[in-house]
Amino acid sequence: MTVVKKTVSQDTKATNEVAKARQKRDEVERMPLKRMGKTETITVDDYDGPKDYTFFFPGLKKAHNLVDFARMGNGVIDNTTYNESLMKTVIVEPKTDWDYWDEHDGYGKVMDEADRFLGEWLRK
Repeated sequence: MTVVKKTVSQDTKATNEVAKARQKRDEVERMPLKRMGKTETITVDDYDGPKDYTFFFPGLKKAHNLVDFARMGNGVIDNTTYNESLMKTVIVEPKTDWDYWDEHDGYGKVMDEADRFLGEWLRK
């Protein structure tokens, strides 16, 4: 029976050492970008003064599902469905719905900003 001796190049050894060192790093160092739970607050003028709106990133899977659910058969996003999902999932404070926007200013700006916020975290 022949015994084959396995040789490892210096490059492979160096690569393995770097990989081992990376695995020993703290959790914060290993995952510098924690998407889930990120928030942002914007201020929009309303008829009775400025109003703050807080956005929340629901995580990658929920965010992609939100977009996919709003996509019609031809690939175009249905704004009604998409904006309704933004109101339910991304805009967390104050709670908004269609009735809310009938009585408050800033619908277009808040929806645009919520869309920008969601897309920004999906691209990272």
